Amino acid sequence: MKKYIFIMASFCAAVSCKKTGENAGSGLHTGCYAYTDEHNNISMEITHAGDPVEGDLHIALQEKDANNGKFIGHMHGDTLIATYTFMSEGMVSSREIAFLIHGETITQGYGEMNAEGTIFLHPDALHFEPDMSLHKIPCTTQ
Repeated sequence: MKKYIFIMASFCAAVSCKKTGENAGSGLHTGCYAYTDEHNNISMEITHAGDPVEGDLHIALQEKDANNGKFIGHMHGDTLIATYTFMSEGMVSSREIAFLIHGETITQGYGEMNAEGTIFLHPDALHFEPDMSLHKIPCTTQ
């Protein structure tokens, strides 16, 4: 009987440690994040911050085609690595994206990609550009 109680107590403790609406340890929370300047706009809504992380992403950069899509991925420490499926120029495409999570700031990562430009060759050697970091904002309904 004691063995049964110990197993049940261990199971309950493990289940209660799982957080809802956030990815434990990463600081990632559901919500909206954005970066805007006079020529560029990036907006992200994280709709599920568990495992997997899911959300919507809109990127409109000067002299580049705008794209809108959805991503799904996993946290690797404080870094989100996800597959981004998006529409641009009337075509559906998919590629890996990476974001460093630091409190209420999310910074996009860049790195060498495969020949097709779809997968990071060295995800542990990404460069994060803080000049265009996204900051948490209130979500608005459309």
